[in-house]
Amino acid sequence: MELYADYDYYISSWSGNEIPAQEEFLKYAPIAQRYINYITSNRINEITTAVKNALCHATEELYKAIKSTENIPSGIKSESNDSVSVTYSEMSMNEIVKQRKRCMYIAIEEELSGTGLLYKGNSYDY
Repeated sequence: MELYADYDYYISSWSGNEIPAQEEFLKYAPIAQRYINYITSNRINEITTAVKNALCHATEELYKAIKSTENIPSGIKSESNDSVSVTYSEMSMNEIVKQRKRCMYIAIEEELSGTGLLYKGNSYDY
């Protein structure tokens, strides 16, 4: 699959600074692009600046969401040292996936707003 935008576009044109390496971008960008295609009902016929920006923004949000929970022990929501207080999270894998999709959707919606690509209505010609 050819990506809508590459790491060079992410760094130079979109001015991304959260994803530190091309390998990381290439790891998450295909996931974000598949989600963009899903959200737009595969109606992207032209790779515009808005589409490139949507990929960069969604990839960055996915990267941040994954990295924010990467080093947290599973099930622990918060922990305290002095009085040894631990709070366990009830977040399931399904909820984690929903959270990541929500982050990507907000980014995609921001970038593709006004393009018509997010329209879910019918396309009948009258």
